[in-house]
Amino acid sequence: MNEHLVEKFLAGTATAEEAETVLDWFGTEEGQKWLAGRFDQDVQETFRNRDDLSLLSPETTRAERDNHSENPMFSMESRQPLPFRSSTPNWVVAAAVILLAAALSLVHFFYTDQAVPDDFQTFITYSTMDDEHRMFTLTDGTRVRLNENSTIEIPESWSSEHRKVTLQGEAFFEVTADSLRPFIIQSEGAYVHVLGTAFNVKTTTRSGEMIVAVSEGRVSLGSSETLPEDFTVLDKNMLGLLNYTTREVVTETADVTNYINWMHGRVVYHSVPFAEVVRQLGRIYDIQNEIADEELHELKLTADFSERSLNNVLETIAHSLDIEVRRDEDRVTWKTIE
Repeated sequence: MNEHLVEKFLAGTATAEEAETVLDWFGTEEGQKWLAGRFDQDVQETFRNRDDLSLLSPETTRAERDNHSENPMFSMESRQPLPFRSSTPNWVVAAAVILLAAALSLVHFFYTDQAVPDDFQTFITYSTMDDEHRMFTLTDGTRVRLNENSTIEIPESWSSEHRKVTLQGEAFFEVTADSLRPFIIQSEGAYVHVLGTAFNVKTTTRSGEMIVAVSEGRVSLGSSETLPEDFTVLDKNMLGLLNYTTREVVTETADVTNYINWMHGRVVYHSVPFAEVVRQLGRIYDIQNEIADEELHELKLTADFSERSLNNVLETIAHSLDIEVRRDEDRVTWKTIE
C-alpha cells in the first residue's frame, strides 16, 4: 500500500476511489499490522507531548518560569518531567487522537460536495402489479404516484449534484424545487430534467417512445447522446415524445388532462376531433388504431368516462358517435356502420 495514499485518507483528502482502496487494505493482515504500528507511534507521540506540558506544574512559580525562560543554560533535555495530574490514562488520549483522525476523514469522505458514485449507492425499488397504484413521498418532499405494472428505483440518499431515479412504466411526479440539484428521471438512455414542477412520464409504449406530459411548470427532455443544455424544453400543456431508436424528440401543444387522468379513473373529451381522440387512445392504452373510413375524421367527441377500462371506453365512444369499433387484441379498427 502506498503510504502517501494512506496519509491522504487520514487527512480527509482522498477521493472516493482512494478511500475505498485504503479501507479494503485496512481489512487485510498487512493493513492491520500497519494500524497497530501507527497506534504505537501515536501513543508515544502523545506521551511526549503530555510530558512537555507537565514541565510547568501547578507548583512551579511564575518567577521560576520567568527564570527558566531567560536562562539559556536551561534546556528541555535537562528538565525532569513531573507527574501529570490527570485521571485520564494516556492510552485513552492516544486512542482518541487516532479515532478522531479517522472520523474526520470519514466525515470528509461522506459529506463533502462531491457526488456519491453509483457504486457506493444503495437503492429502494417500488413496483406495482395489474390494477395497482402506489403513492409515496421522497425524502426531498417530491410526491410520486406509480401506475400499474411499473417500477421505480430510488437512491437511499441523494447525490450532491442531482436527484436521479430510474423509471420503467408510468408515474406522475410533483417535484419539490431545488435549484442546486435537478430532479432526473432516467429510462433506457432517455432523460427528463426538472427543477420543480408536475408532470407525467410513460416509458413503455408499443411505438418505442417515452411520453412526457407537463401539467405545471417546465421540464426538459433528451437522451444520453444529447448535452443537457440542448434538451427540448416542455412547458405547461405540452407533450414530448422521445423515440428510443432515433433519439429524436417531437413536441405537441394540447390539453394533457387525459394523459394524467389514469390517477382518477377518468377520460374526458370536449368537442375533440376524432383523429385526436384516436391518437390519444393509442398513447394512453398503448394500442394501434386504424380509421377505416375517411369521413370519420370529421367527427368530434364530447364524453366523460368514469370507467377507464379499454373495452368500456371503446364501446362508449362508438355508441356516442354512432360508429362501429372492432378490437383484435391490441389492434382497434373504427368504421362507419354498414
